[in-house]
Amino acid sequence: MTGYLDADHEIRTLKALLRKSLDTIRELNQAEPDPIAIVGMSCELPGGVTTPEEYWSLLRSGRECSRDQPAGEWVADVYRRYFEQHPRAARNARANFLDNDVTLFDPRAFSVSPKEARDMDPTQRLALKLTAQALERAGYRPRHVEGRVGVYFGVIGGEYGALARQSAEPGSYVATGSLNSVVAGRISHTFDFSGPAVAVDTACSSSLVALHLACEGIRSGDCDVAVVGGVNLLLDPSIFTVLSGFGALSADGRCRPFAAEGEGYGRGEGGGAVVLKRWSDAVRDRDDVLAVVRATSINHDGSCSGLTVPNGRAQRALIEQTLRRSDLRASDVDYLEAHGTGTRLGDPIEMSAVSEVYGRDRPADRPLVVGSAKAQIGHLEAASGIASLIKLVLVLRNGFVPAQPVAGNPNPALDFDRLGLRPPAAETRLTSARPVGAVSSFGFSGTNGHAILSAAPPEETTRTGQRLSTQPVLLSARSAAALTARMNHVADFLADSDADLADIGFTLAVGRDHGPFRTYLLGESRDQVVRALRARLAAAPLVTPSRLFQSDTAKLGFFVGAADRGRHTRRWYGLFSPFRDGFDRIGAAWSATGAPALTRWLDSDAHPEDAAECAALHLALLCGTVRLWRAFGVQPAIWAAEGIGCFAVAVETGARTPGEAVTELSLLAEGAGVGPDGTVPLSGPRALPGTPGRSVDAAVICPRDGGFAGPRQFADPAYWASATTARADLAAAARLCVEHDVHLGMTIGDGDRQLLEPVLGVIGGSEDTDDPRHALLLRLVRLYELGFDLDWRPLYEHTAVRRTSVPTSPLDETAHAFEVTAPRPVVAPALQPVRHLSPGGAVEVGFELDPAELDLADTHHVVHIGYFVEMLLRGLRTVAPDRTFEVTDMRFSAALVVPDAPRTIRLVFDGFPGARTTFAFHSLTDAANNQWQQHVHGELSADPVLRPVSARSTTGERVCSGAEFYADMEARGMPLGPSVRAVGDVFRDGTRTWASVAAGHRIVTEEAVTRVAPGLLDACAQLFHAALPPSNRSAALMVERLQGLVVHAGAPAVASELHLDDVRADGDGLSGRVVVYDADRAVVLQCATATMRVVEGGVTSVLAAAGPVSAELGVTPGELAAAAAGDRPAVEGAVRRLLAALTGAPPDSIGPRDSTTALGVDSLQATTLHRALRPLDPDGRVQLGDVVAGISVADLAARLLHGRNGVAVKRERASTGYLKPRAGKAAVRLLCLPYGGGSTLLFQRWQGLLGDDVDVCPVALPGRGERIREPLLPNVYDVVDALAPEVAAACDKPVVIYGHSAGALIGYLLALRLRRDGVTVVRHLVAGAFSSPGTSENPFYRDCSRALAAAGYDGVPSTEVIEALDAKALHALAKLLRLPTPQDVDTEFLRLMLPVLANDIRLVGSFRPADAGLLDIPVTAVHGVRDDRVTEDEMRAWRHRTTAGFDFHALAGDHFFLHPDQRQLELLDIIREVLK
Repeated sequence: MTGYLDADHEIRTLKALLRKSLDTIRELNQAEPDPIAIVGMSCELPGGVTTPEEYWSLLRSGRECSRDQPAGEWVADVYRRYFEQHPRAARNARANFLDNDVTLFDPRAFSVSPKEARDMDPTQRLALKLTAQALERAGYRPRHVEGRVGVYFGVIGGEYGALARQSAEPGSYVATGSLNSVVAGRISHTFDFSGPAVAVDTACSSSLVALHLACEGIRSGDCDVAVVGGVNLLLDPSIFTVLSGFGALSADGRCRPFAAEGEGYGRGEGGGAVVLKRWSDAVRDRDDVLAVVRATSINHDGSCSGLTVPNGRAQRALIEQTLRRSDLRASDVDYLEAHGTGTRLGDPIEMSAVSEVYGRDRPADRPLVVGSAKAQIGHLEAASGIASLIKLVLVLRNGFVPAQPVAGNPNPALDFDRLGLRPPAAETRLTSARPVGAVSSFGFSGTNGHAILSAAPPEETTRTGQRLSTQPVLLSARSAAALTARMNHVADFLADSDADLADIGFTLAVGRDHGPFRTYLLGESRDQVVRALRARLAAAPLVTPSRLFQSDTAKLGFFVGAADRGRHTRRWYGLFSPFRDGFDRIGAAWSATGAPALTRWLDSDAHPEDAAECAALHLALLCGTVRLWRAFGVQPAIWAAEGIGCFAVAVETGARTPGEAVTELSLLAEGAGVGPDGTVPLSGPRALPGTPGRSVDAAVICPRDGGFAGPRQFADPAYWASATTARADLAAAARLCVEHDVHLGMTIGDGDRQLLEPVLGVIGGSEDTDDPRHALLLRLVRLYELGFDLDWRPLYEHTAVRRTSVPTSPLDETAHAFEVTAPRPVVAPALQPVRHLSPGGAVEVGFELDPAELDLADTHHVVHIGYFVEMLLRGLRTVAPDRTFEVTDMRFSAALVVPDAPRTIRLVFDGFPGARTTFAFHSLTDAANNQWQQHVHGELSADPVLRPVSARSTTGERVCSGAEFYADMEARGMPLGPSVRAVGDVFRDGTRTWASVAAGHRIVTEEAVTRVAPGLLDACAQLFHAALPPSNRSAALMVERLQGLVVHAGAPAVASELHLDDVRADGDGLSGRVVVYDADRAVVLQCATATMRVVEGGVTSVLAAAGPVSAELGVTPGELAAAAAGDRPAVEGAVRRLLAALTGAPPDSIGPRDSTTALGVDSLQATTLHRALRPLDPDGRVQLGDVVAGISVADLAARLLHGRNGVAVKRERASTGYLKPRAGKAAVRLLCLPYGGGSTLLFQRWQGLLGDDVDVCPVALPGRGERIREPLLPNVYDVVDALAPEVAAACDKPVVIYGHSAGALIGYLLALRLRRDGVTVVRHLVAGAFSSPGTSENPFYRDCSRALAAAGYDGVPSTEVIEALDAKALHALAKLLRLPTPQDVDTEFLRLMLPVLANDIRLVGSFRPADAGLLDIPVTAVHGVRDDRVTEDEMRAWRHRTTAGFDFHALAGDHFFLHPDQRQLELLDIIREVLK
């Protein structure tokens, strides 16, 4: 017995020692890691919950939220349609639906067009809204979060996409709108986040796994801020049927955690998001820390009794690992938010694992409190983890746990007393000073997540720091009605809140985007502001938008006075660091002369008696004030000044250094006296030091002549001295501002407002207050009200304000969803041919394609191959009813898009009925000018030969079902509608691929000359995607060519199988034989060879080049007349109308300030808008790049009216630069220079093909691509002069240059320049398709010059000459310049392309052969054996241009062998060897 006691004593002693050691280790570790802080939360949950506060109220109420059907009309209709077809399924469809209509969305708030919003999955929309709200509740403007922001979102399902694929009109944005992988990327794209964007799908644990990944991302430095969330919406009722099929769902749609009646879970919908930061960053940024994440872990169940069966062993290991990482004891954890779905099997397994870890060493009188929110809101699947996490944060923040509802009797398998656990029967307070809680989330994928959190440390009761005497409360919205609602909401919030008014004002100022409708209040307390708000609302004022909404930008002029005698500015020195920086720059220059510091004058209102010192003091005060206003984000559009203020302008624009300004000012003040009011009369110019002039990038009004100062004045060393002593005419300066659309002026220092006020609105200083901060605040709120976007942070410098949770920005939500319609059958009259007279020997047949009669929406309004083949055969039957033909060749050159109005089609047969008959399909694009566009052409032969068909395959591996096939098509960017979704189960055997025809398409299509419905032929083309190798999961294919197409004789048939034989790679695509079999296994039609090509971007890229604008996007005669008359409001109205028609936004919701990007106009829509604006833009003032980059409505109108409304518009041409090198660990940088007329798009795939070890850096030349707005450079030396400095700056690693054609010349001269300048990291030149520079002019340039001369051109034509050419001359010039284009190339494309190509030919001709020097680096020359512009000998001559190694390669391609459809991969193999 004594031995046992001794052993017991030893065990207790060892445990005590172990605890002491662990405490020591914990204390050592606590200082090392930087904990993760939760600083913002948002949620939308069942029970009408839209905020965390409402969630807490719901939890305390004990109310459960299941209901019979969805709240929204659209989703309810989807359910109704499904249950009409499957009545028994309705029994299991009760769930915890949201109270709000999930289709409601405000696309404008997220820069999405209404058309795209319609195709976006509501889960994506909810994720966007929750992200914005979480960041705003954290006190941040979503689009202006500093640092790298990562996005980690849990999402599963894709139910909206599944419904959209069944729609008759799935929409062009369904692919990106419905893929789960896009959710996180959509958020990052919308808010310009540059950190990781990760969508997580581990089933029910998705959002807690996302939390773990986000914490790891912050700790590893992948991001500084992380948004973590989860969303789950119940849109597809068929999922209920699937889940109930294996017993997962409860009968009444409720979750019953810990209850005996638990027999399955109740589904729930909604979502939540939290914002994470490092603890130290949160403290630095004045964040309100809601809780601290101590540790997270994830694992998997491994092998157990079933994939979806919980594994207690894995759960226990997960909790133990998380506890170790947290450096806490098990007894430190006060509360667990359990997974707790309420199943008989899952709850006991989970509670047992919890008890084994958290029950260890826990006092018997302090059991672990456990709960589960699923009892009230249901199981939110992908969002369940985030909903549980938010509940845990609320518990820790409030210090108590709400009562846990238990429906029915407790689960008899759960002995909570024995387990040391306790579900709270009533609200239970957590007694720890700083409570700790944990949360679990387990996915039926087997992936588990666990996290431990602690309450935030208590805030200091007394804050140190200054306080504004009056607090600004800023309110804004996008409409007057929304602003009124906002005022009511904030008034209610202030009335109920106990937050500090200073914190509220600070958060509203720095943490919200400010809309065009604005108001503000100033108050000293919440009650005072509430009373003012109520009074203002009761007065029902006429709310008007800020002036910013009435003009394109908020602009003002700085009027800098001759002195600064204001009593506030001296006190700003101690309050605002930007003012101090500006003052100290002048002070340091003054002290450098040996004079006493200027700061000694700041504590009094006195002025120095020495004129030079007094002038320097005025200059310092003026510069400090300018710096302060610029720190607030106020940038002057125009500068005007008088006296000493001229030197302040010179310093702040960079024309003079502080030292130069002080020296010149001192000389001007020599011998002068200081007036009683501190003024210093300056004399005329003296013998000043010959300081060279500097040009400045600013609009400065010259005091001497009243106009804008230009390079000539700035180059004059004596300019600023003479400007300082000149007498300025401020009234004339004000009028000049107005002439340039600047209607506001701000006086800095002493200025005569009376001279400005008759002309300008003046923002001046206020001497009515003794508080220097308040004096500044009065000017700031005036600017805010006038529409300026200010940075309010400097106002709160040295104050103790913190971010706090305030109401989020209001949203103007409307319903957006696709129309659920049944597919329509194709009717024969829709393709009825009509014969037409032809002026020549051709035979013509016409068709009228009406989108109301054809299922064109199923292929995004693109007329697919089935319709073309059907029209061709119907046309032949019309003109030669007694003959049969074989389509020996059929080439598809340009997509035919018929979006709305009927389209006239003409089928032209040439040589008919001779031995060689050709045909072509044309569409009428411009009836007024009889303009047609060719889409398809080919050849026919009479009396077809029926080639033998291989034996039909009957065995093979099943690849996928039809549903899986079309899900894959959608992922490739090719979503399709019902009339062409004819592929059923897919099989493959070697080079053969075949598919059964989907059940809905096994019908007879009467009158079909092809014997099957047109959609069947398109399905044959679709089937090639199944023949692609598994590694190529993203490629999209389009039909390029059909050869040997024959329809076998017979009546319309029921197709049963689609076969592809002899499938093989063909360039960058595939080709193979196509056979369609009927139900009797007889051949219906066959095609000897169908050739498919890869289309980057799927159907989106096809639509990008599609035909003319629709009728609703045409310009009316009235709008043309208004433009001719210079009527700016009318032109703005026209632009708004076009944008509304393009995006689907209401016209009255689009304001002058709204930009194309803010309205969600993507590059495709930008192309359409640019085309629609052409009648209003005869001078080409608006370029496509303007629309793509983002241009406001007002700026568009101003460009269109250039010179017609009396105001000249100054276009800013800010260069984007030649290079955009990537930051990273790449070992080498590859500079890529395009051929003549090319852009960086040529190399867009190279980064992915070469890998991350190489930084592929395409060179962006001016006048094309993203630099389309910049002027072309026709001289190769000018290009090299501009490019060389950027390349030298990017030479932080070895550089290899690849130049193709004209790009090779630029690369060669660039390498020469850099090597001669001592830049030695340029290691290799690879020259493609360009003759070696030598002793004579370039052969291609010589041949082009001769051809142009023979055609009557005087040299290479200029842009002006090309733009004046008609369509025929443009096509002829394209042939002279050897531009490779299809026969039916669009004329407007030639107008855009030929000036660039002509410029680049001039660029080649500008090279002087005498400059052909020798390189000391290796050169590799690459030649296309079919190149008709460069010979092999000319390429091999590159060996004479280097003293180092030379290599030569010949590829089986033409001049453009670098294209993906030629020898791009072989070229990259060559470059890859060079890079090694």
